Amino acid sequence: MILQKQPNQWSCVVTSAAMILEIPVEQLIDDIGHDGSEILFPHLTDHLSRRSFHPQEISVAALKYGWACSLMEIWPAFYDTKLNKNFKIGDSLHAKHLFYIIAHEHACILFGELKNDNGSHAVACDNGIIYDPVGNICNLENYPMEFEMFMPFFKIDKVELENYAPYLSRA
Repeated sequence: MILQKQPNQWSCVVTSAAMILEIPVEQLIDDIGHDGSEILFPHLTDHLSRRSFHPQEISVAALKYGWACSLMEIWPAFYDTKLNKNFKIGDSLHAKHLFYIIAHEHACILFGELKNDNGSHAVACDNGIIYDPVGNICNLENYPMEFEMFMPFFKIDKVELENYAPYLSRA
């Protein structure tokens, strides 16, 4: 994996995906069809106010390059709207262990909160090595982030992509 720097504050997700797909971030932004700059939440600070990029946009674009990916929660839970409460499913220790196995064996986008209180962020991870789109490379265990979700990528047979061609902007 080659480190790429994000072009702006709201492009960490798309830059992380571009590193995994081994394409320039500008090419992936073009494939998705927007640059994420649209202001949707004017009451929030600059990069949080932007549209940015949704993981589903990344999933659809990745198909074009022969990759399948799916967003997974580290602590899966159901939310009860009447009780206003989360109910975790499964064993937390098992969930954390599964995360570390996948992050050390597959390329993933990792999502979470930076421990230095700089807010939400996304990074690429390849076999336990973090490629941070702000310009840093380090081991997963040393990265100052509380991980919440991850998006493993798996190579797929390009023949299967024929069914998805109508959904890809430039298939």
